[in-house]
Amino acid sequence: DFITLKELLNSSSFQWQDKFVYSAKSLKSLIDSSNEFPFEAESKYSDVFSKQGQMLLCYCKIKLEKGDYRKTEICISITDENTKMNYGYTASEASNFIVNSDSTVELFVNYFAGNNFNEIRNSSRLSCYIWNKGKSSFRIIDFKIKTIDYWNQKWNFWN
Repeated sequence: DFITLKELLNSSSFQWQDKFVYSAKSLKSLIDSSNEFPFEAESKYSDVFSKQGQMLLCYCKIKLEKGDYRKTEICISITDENTKMNYGYTASEASNFIVNSDSTVELFVNYFAGNNFNEIRNSSRLSCYIWNKGKSSFRIIDFKIKTIDYWNQKWNFWN
C-alpha cells in the first residue's frame, strides 16, 4: 500500500517542511506563487529501500487555483548526508498530465534503486517534494509514496 499523506505527517521515518495545515479532506492553506518548494517529505535512503532493484513511486494531486500550473513538478532527489553530493534526481512536470474536470491534476514520478544502491544506502537521504517552478497557486489534495519490488527475481537471482 501507499504511505498516505496523513501517515507521512505522523511517520517517524519521514520529516517534512511545516508550511501548511493538514485537514482530512485537503490541505487548507493555499500554496501561493511565492512558495517555490511548498511540500517536502524526507527520509533516510535505507528506511525507504531495503534492497537493490526496488522502485519508489511518488504521487500527488493538486487543485489548481490560478497561474501557470504546467511547470509545477513532483520530484525525487537522493543526496549524500555529509557531502551534499547529489546521487540521483528525477522529476515529472504537470504539463505531462491531464487536468481533470474538477481542476485537479495528478502527478507521478518514480526512482529506481539501481547499481549504486550498496554504495549510497547508508549515507544518503531521499527527498520527495513539489517544486512550484511556474509560480502558480494551488492546493495539495494528496501526496503518497510507495516502495515497489521491481523485477525481484532478476535482482535476487544470485542470492
